[in-house]
Amino acid sequence: MRASSVPPPLNAILRPMRPLLAALPAIPALLVLVMLVCRPVAAEPAKGTQPAPPPPASVPDSDAAARHAKRTVCLKEAKSRKLLGAQKSAFLKECFAAP
Repeated sequence: MRASSVPPPLNAILRPMRPLLAALPAIPALLVLVMLVCRPVAAEPAKGTQPAPPPPASVPDSDAAARHAKRTVCLKEAKSRKLLGAQKSAFLKECFAAP
C-alpha cells in the first residue's frame, strides 16, 4: 500500500478546526441574543386614525389564471393538430386573440 493512499489520522484533520469547535456551543446563544435585540417593535396607530387601505393590484390573479388556462388549451390544441413553424405561430396568435 502506498503512503499517499493512507488517510491521515482524524486528529490531524480536526486540529485546524479546534477553535471553531470550541466556539460551537456559543453560536445558538448568540443567535438568540441577536433575535431578542433586533426584534421589531409593533407601532400602534394613533387613536382616531385608520390605516391606509392597501393599493389595488395592477392585474387581478383571476385574469392571470384565465390567460394561463387559455394559453395551455391553445398549446395543447396546436400539438394535437401537429402544427409546426409558421402554421403553429399563426394558429397560436389567432387562438390567444379569440375571446
